[in-house]
Amino acid sequence: MKDANISLAAQVKAHDKGFLSEQIDVEAMLESRGDIHHLFPPNYLKKNGIPKSQYNQIANYVFPQQEINIRIGDAAPCVYMKKVFEQCDTK
Repeated sequence: MKDANISLAAQVKAHDKGFLSEQIDVEAMLESRGDIHHLFPPNYLKKNGIPKSQYNQIANYVFPQQEINIRIGDAAPCVYMKKVFEQCDTK
């Protein structure tokens, strides 16, 4: 978790936006209520035979708003990112 804290501190310092967020930044989510999301959700990886030691890595974490995290759920990245790209195309 030490690496995660360093990563979050860097995101706060850089005023980075939350994952898939246009307005709220990481600092605001830390102050209120944001979630840690696995880019590749654990249940998706479990179903595909990936051991826990490989999916609980800092490279698999992002910090989205709670609403976005709930909407993504256990969907595979190819599913939810397809929707993201469609929304970008349609504005």
